[in-house]
Amino acid sequence: MNVLKRVFTGVDSPHLGGDTDDVQQALVAALEREKQGTIAASALKIIELNLALARQKSQPICQDTGSVLFYVDCPVGYDQIAFAEAACEAVKEATRKGYLRQNSVHTLTGKNDGTNLGPGAPSFHFHQRRLPELEVRLVLKGGAAKMSAPSIRCRRNNFRPTAI
Repeated sequence: MNVLKRVFTGVDSPHLGGDTDDVQQALVAALEREKQGTIAASALKIIELNLALARQKSQPICQDTGSVLFYVDCPVGYDQIAFAEAACEAVKEATRKGYLRQNSVHTLTGKNDGTNLGPGAPSFHFHQRRLPELEVRLVLKGGAAKMSAPSIRCRRNNFRPTAI
């Protein structure tokens, strides 16, 4: 299985279920500060339960994962077409597994083929730089929130488009 697909479809990423230390720490701190029995404390408790369930099921905390955006900082000459093809396959598989909600709907026909692929979906933002490393940031932007997966940093000779 290729590197991009392994990370994006959850094989190598604990972050799909919102399993990040900073989220957990902030939630625990907020619960400790909040007076027990308040509506705010109840809401925080529900979020804590949702976080635990998301971790258990390896699914996003938010059901509406929204638009899929890839921000790619790449070396000059990097094959962006091969990257986009591999990323689209990863998006299709992640959608099939239920990690991503089937959000992409054709603007004119209203059809949803269930893959999250289509004109402009996913969205790619490539930025060339004079460094030998590739850095990929995946951002899932829902209607009211955004969830960001960790950056993937690899040296160019270990992360060729053919090996993605």
